[in-house]
Amino acid sequence: MADGTGATLAAGTDPGGTTRAAAPPRRKGSSGAARRGSRSRRGGAVDDAGGFVLAVMVWGWVILPFLQGGPGRVRDVLEAKFLNKSDGVPLP
Repeated sequence: MADGTGATLAAGTDPGGTTRAAAPPRRKGSSGAARRGSRSRRGGAVDDAGGFVLAVMVWGWVILPFLQGGPGRVRDVLEAKFLNKSDGVPLP
Protein backbone atom coordinates (compact mmCIF):
# COMPACT_ATOMS: atom_id res chain seq x y z
CA MET A 1 0.00 0.00 0.00
CA ALA A 2 1.23 3.48 -0.68
CA ASP A 3 0.71 6.34 1.75
CA GLY A 4 0.71 9.06 -0.88
CA THR A 5 4.42 9.86 -0.55
CA GLY A 6 5.59 6.99 -2.71
CA ALA A 7 6.70 4.85 0.23
CA THR A 8 5.05 1.51 0.73
CA LEU A 9 3.63 0.35 4.05
CA ALA A 10 4.00 -3.06 5.57
CA ALA A 11 0.88 -5.20 5.82
CA GLY A 12 -0.98 -4.61 9.07
CA THR A 13 0.14 -1.01 9.57
CA ASP A 14 -1.69 2.20 8.99
CA PRO A 15 -0.19 5.52 7.82
CA GLY A 16 0.22 6.62 11.45
CA GLY A 17 2.72 3.83 12.03
CA THR A 18 0.68 1.84 14.53
CA THR A 19 -0.14 -1.77 13.91
CA ARG A 20 -3.70 -2.97 13.74
CA ALA A 21 -5.06 -6.41 14.37
CA ALA A 22 -5.47 -8.51 11.27
CA ALA A 23 -8.99 -9.62 10.44
CA PRO A 24 -9.65 -13.32 10.95
CA PRO A 25 -9.51 -15.33 7.75
CA ARG A 26 -12.86 -15.71 6.02
CA ARG A 27 -14.20 -19.13 5.35
CA LYS A 28 -15.29 -19.94 1.85
CA GLY A 29 -19.03 -19.38 1.41
CA SER A 30 -19.56 -17.43 4.63
CA SER A 31 -21.14 -14.39 3.04
CA GLY A 32 -24.15 -12.76 4.67
CA ALA A 33 -26.48 -13.90 1.89
CA ALA A 34 -25.49 -17.53 2.43
CA ARG A 35 -26.27 -17.31 6.14
CA ARG A 36 -29.70 -15.79 5.53
CA GLY A 37 -30.75 -18.46 3.09
CA SER A 38 -32.20 -17.81 -0.33
CA ARG A 39 -33.82 -14.50 0.65
CA SER A 40 -31.39 -11.64 0.49
CA ARG A 41 -33.67 -9.03 2.02
CA ARG A 42 -36.47 -8.74 4.53
CA GLY A 43 -39.98 -7.50 3.82
CA GLY A 44 -41.04 -6.54 0.35
CA ALA A 45 -44.27 -6.21 -1.53
CA VAL A 46 -45.26 -9.87 -1.17
CA ASP A 47 -44.96 -9.80 2.63
CA ASP A 48 -46.84 -6.51 2.83
CA ALA A 49 -49.65 -7.88 0.64
CA GLY A 50 -49.81 -11.08 2.70
CA GLY A 51 -50.22 -9.08 5.89
CA PHE A 52 -52.97 -7.00 4.33
CA VAL A 53 -54.86 -10.09 3.15
CA LEU A 54 -54.58 -11.67 6.61
CA ALA A 55 -55.90 -8.48 8.23
CA VAL A 56 -58.89 -8.39 5.87
CA MET A 57 -59.72 -12.03 6.66
CA VAL A 58 -59.55 -11.40 10.42
CA TRP A 59 -61.72 -8.31 9.98
CA GLY A 60 -64.36 -10.21 7.98
CA TRP A 61 -64.40 -13.44 10.01
CA VAL A 62 -63.82 -12.20 13.57
CA ILE A 63 -64.02 -8.46 14.23
CA LEU A 64 -67.07 -7.49 12.17
CA PRO A 65 -69.21 -10.45 13.35
CA PHE A 66 -68.20 -9.71 16.95
CA LEU A 67 -69.33 -6.12 16.58
CA GLN A 68 -72.61 -7.22 15.01
CA GLY A 69 -73.58 -10.03 17.37
CA GLY A 70 -70.93 -10.84 19.94
CA PRO A 71 -69.10 -14.13 20.46
CA GLY A 72 -72.06 -16.23 19.32
CA ARG A 73 -72.06 -14.56 15.92
CA VAL A 74 -68.29 -15.15 15.57
CA ARG A 75 -68.84 -18.82 16.34
CA ASP A 76 -71.61 -19.03 13.73
CA VAL A 77 -69.44 -17.40 11.04
CA LEU A 78 -66.45 -19.64 11.78
CA GLU A 79 -68.63 -22.77 11.81
CA ALA A 80 -70.15 -21.77 8.47
CA LYS A 81 -66.75 -21.03 6.97
CA PHE A 82 -64.63 -23.91 8.23
CA LEU A 83 -67.06 -26.65 9.30
CA ASN A 84 -69.76 -26.06 6.66
CA LYS A 85 -72.46 -25.85 9.34
CA SER A 86 -75.36 -23.44 9.75
CA ASP A 87 -77.11 -23.53 13.15
CA GLY A 88 -75.33 -26.82 13.85
CA VAL A 89 -76.77 -28.47 10.71
CA PRO A 90 -74.31 -29.42 7.94
CA LEU A 91 -74.73 -27.37 4.78
CA PRO A 92 -75.35 -29.14 1.47
